[in-house]
Amino acid sequence: MLGIYPPGENNYKIEESQKYNAVPPIEGFDFKPWIDEMGLEALPHQTTIFPIQMNGWSYDYMLALDDDNCPVRAQKRAEISATIEKDVKDKITASLPAMQSYVDQYGLDTFCSYVNWAYTESIELKEEVESKTPLETMFATCQATMKIQTTAWAQQEAASLGNVSSNDVRGKIRDYVNFWLTKMPSTPDATKQQLTQDLKKANLKTTAGAGDPNYVLFWTNEALLNLFAQSISADATVQSMLPLPPSSTILLEFTEDGSGALNVEGFINDQAVTLTQCGEATSCGASAFSAGLNSTMGQTNVTNWCIDKTQKTGTQKLNI
Repeated sequence: MLGIYPPGENNYKIEESQKYNAVPPIEGFDFKPWIDEMGLEALPHQTTIFPIQMNGWSYDYMLALDDDNCPVRAQKRAEISATIEKDVKDKITASLPAMQSYVDQYGLDTFCSYVNWAYTESIELKEEVESKTPLETMFATCQATMKIQTTAWAQQEAASLGNVSSNDVRGKIRDYVNFWLTKMPSTPDATKQQLTQDLKKANLKTTAGAGDPNYVLFWTNEALLNLFAQSISADATVQSMLPLPPSSTILLEFTEDGSGALNVEGFINDQAVTLTQCGEATSCGASAFSAGLNSTMGQTNVTNWCIDKTQKTGTQKLNI
């Protein structure tokens, strides 16, 4: 899902003949005053909070890559799965001995999904369960097992898979940064020309009609969000956050300084973090950040890599 939020800059208008057709089906309620006030815009000033552009999960290798649509990744993960499973089992045995039968019966993922839901929604468990192990202990242990898993996957991806799971997201961010650099007065003309030429191969299309958005949103699942976070920051603060909870946010903020240069800072769940692409500094110039993103692009074509079961893994650098 991609979204932008530039009020007044999208194309969502209806025709005069349409405005009385789309009304809630509430019998006896007069919506005419509201419709007349809003006119031809769905929301005042054509505000669009989260316009959506989303590919099906089976072929969305940017925001929904998994072991089903990427069998090569599944094969590579299988090489270290036994080690991960042992570490997880040791953690469960040490922290949740009374719950081992539930884990064995339902599987760790199902067990922890239920525990996480119950904890988040403040659900009271049955006395015979709660008396054996408090919900808080179960939740903390499930979080610890998830951290074992996501840390191991991230280390494998960084070492031998070119961070494939977040490869295309980082590539898309790099393209946006390069586009913004072409608009900055401090960017040398020769660099602007090169970036403009390189961007002919990029797809910067958005869903709300604006060619130069002030805000770009990427939405993905928690598993990929955790991998993406680790691919852009090795900060100890990030490690202490893992696994990132639901509704977590990774924010890359770009600002123009007094000299007309574009700089970037990173925040995860409102905490400032160092950025790997900035040399583990908390901020750097956008051009250096873009170069850092480019240097960590491990696959030139994730789609082909994922569906080619005979693919030899290794790191490739993009030359743009």
